[in-house]
Amino acid sequence: MVALLGLLGILVGEQVIPIAKRLLAQEAVNVGWIKSHCVPHIFGSLPTNATGNRKTTDQSGSAQ
Repeated sequence: MVALLGLLGILVGEQVIPIAKRLLAQEAVNVGWIKSHCVPHIFGSLPTNATGNRKTTDQSGSAQ
């Protein structure tokens, strides 16, 4: 459990630098920016089928 919390700390800690850069540039850091820039980096995205192609089989079992 301690190791997992440490890994989460690393992921969250990586986001301190982009937030600090925005604050130093006097740009807004709001919830929308955090959701679009930080959250996907921390939690990642689920894998998807990039092509959307699926093999279909007919009743005889041969692929089309």
